[in-house]
Amino acid sequence: MNLAESVRDKGLELGITRLGIIGTEEMAGYGARIDERLLATPRVGALSQLRAFAEPRKTFPWARSIVVVAFDFTHYRVPASADGFFGKHYLFDHRFWPESPEAKKIAALGDYLKEIGLRTAWDEHRGITAYRWAASAAGLGIVRRNNFFYTENGSYNFLSAFLIDAETELKPDRDMEPCPDDCGRCRKACPTGSLSAPYVMDLTSCVSFLTTFSLPFAHDERVRKAIGRRVYGCDACQDCCPFNKNRLGAGTEEFPGLTELEPRLDAEAILEMDYEQIASELGGKFFYLKPDFFWRWKINALNSLEQRGLKPGGKALAALKADPSPLVREAAARHAGEPGAEPGP
Repeated sequence: MNLAESVRDKGLELGITRLGIIGTEEMAGYGARIDERLLATPRVGALSQLRAFAEPRKTFPWARSIVVVAFDFTHYRVPASADGFFGKHYLFDHRFWPESPEAKKIAALGDYLKEIGLRTAWDEHRGITAYRWAASAAGLGIVRRNNFFYTENGSYNFLSAFLIDAETELKPDRDMEPCPDDCGRCRKACPTGSLSAPYVMDLTSCVSFLTTFSLPFAHDERVRKAIGRRVYGCDACQDCCPFNKNRLGAGTEEFPGLTELEPRLDAEAILEMDYEQIASELGGKFFYLKPDFFWRWKINALNSLEQRGLKPGGKALAALKADPSPLVREAAARHAGEPGAEPGP
């Protein structure tokens, strides 16, 4: 049995059914794709930082191959309080749920790679390479026009990867049907027009970006309406995809820890939480919002209520008007219809 077969068999033993291995040189094409995206969306200069993922050996000179794994999460129940309000990927993100089966399987695979004498690199939080590109090259699936990676079970999945210091290859044979030429559902469903063409997305206008990394959107009514009820993330371009039909929504398994958190995954509940509660209950699981930006939770939750024609309770609104963040105070005043409350751009 060669190395690739040994790693594959260990993966199967751990319950990892989608595993592939490619050489590090197969990431070179990712750099060219980044350049194409920069030409199409020049204002997204941050993309240039991702070029490092195309050349993992610049950071890890000893690396020779990449072990890639994929898990889908369609078997998990989506909490009713979060469905349509939170991006589903964030709800089941194994990186911050160490008790999840996926986190344990990935950790066990990493331990095995070391046990058989391989040098490894693995960084679940920041990543070590472009996982979607690597998974496609490894034969685990394809990237569709909405830029998401799909297995035969759709796009609701997680990817992870290890660099190893041995040359080996394993590419499962999965025949994936391409997107139809005449299908543009994902582009039409994008609420902000961020997905302007197949495989082309301006991340600075994506709802997932707007609810986490971007400058406050409270001053822009058009953007507020486009974000709609969403509090953290967006699944519009995935939910409408024919290749995701009937893939999510019927799951019954409970994701470890999520049931306990479910009462907090509600806009009104978020508005009633103080920042210590947000830090302890949400901060560690939804990591894109760092402590200095926890005020975004309040603005996002308030907008979610507003776009549904709802109002926070009087006590919650009073607390928002007295919030330490001037941006939250402005948003609360605008929500209450107070004159001169609209913040400037």
